[in-house]
Order: sequence, then C-alpha cells, then structure tokens
Amino acid sequence: MSVPRNDIQELDLSVGASIAADFVTIEHDVRFFDMGSCQFIWSGANATTAQIIPQASLDKVNWCNLASGTTIKKVDAASGCQLYTFPTIEFTWFRVKFVANTNSAGVATVKTCMKRRRSPSV
Repeated sequence: MSVPRNDIQELDLSVGASIAADFVTIEHDVRFFDMGSCQFIWSGANATTAQIIPQASLDKVNWCNLASGTTIKKVDAASGCQLYTFPTIEFTWFRVKFVANTNSAGVATVKTCMKRRRSPSV
C-alpha cells in the first residue's frame, strides 16, 4: 500500500497589502511544480483602473509579465477577486505585480496553489 503524497502547495504571497500604491509580492520558487494558480483578493478599492500582473523569471533578476493587453486582470469593483491559472509552469520564479494607477485605497491578499511535479515512475 502506498503512502498518500501531498502534491499541492498553497502559499500566501501577500496578506493585507495596501493597494493604495504599486507593490510586488514576495517571489515564489516554482521550479518543482507542473501547474498552478494565483488568486488576488481585494476589498476597499476606490477606482477600477488597477492592474494585477503575474510575473515570471528564470534568474530572479529579470522579470517578464505573464499577461499583457486584454489578458491583464483588473480591479474592477470595490471588492472582489481575480484568478490566473497556469496549466504549465516553465519558469523558476513567480510573483505578482500590482499597479495601482488611480486607485488610492484598499487591501489585498495574494494566494497561490501549485501542483508538485511527480516523478515518471509514480
């Protein structure tokens, strides 16, 4: 009989962060994960122009946006949540960039849920 494995990792990248100004979450090492998702939950926003942009890096120095144009999620109400899903993870580091634009109030929590890579023999 095999022992169940915990293949899912949940992580709070940011809890109670002010969305009155731009910020970037902590970096998350995702090299051992196959797929994942990121949820951005906010309340108290006073404008609908803010942007939530997931970013990836191979070297933790140069960051690339994983969304652009119409795929960038917006803070579109005083409170709510947005979800990004990543069916494949082909990068080493992950973080979320928040761009406040005209927003000047509110707080946010950013969570990730990543599915751990399994060896081919499992």
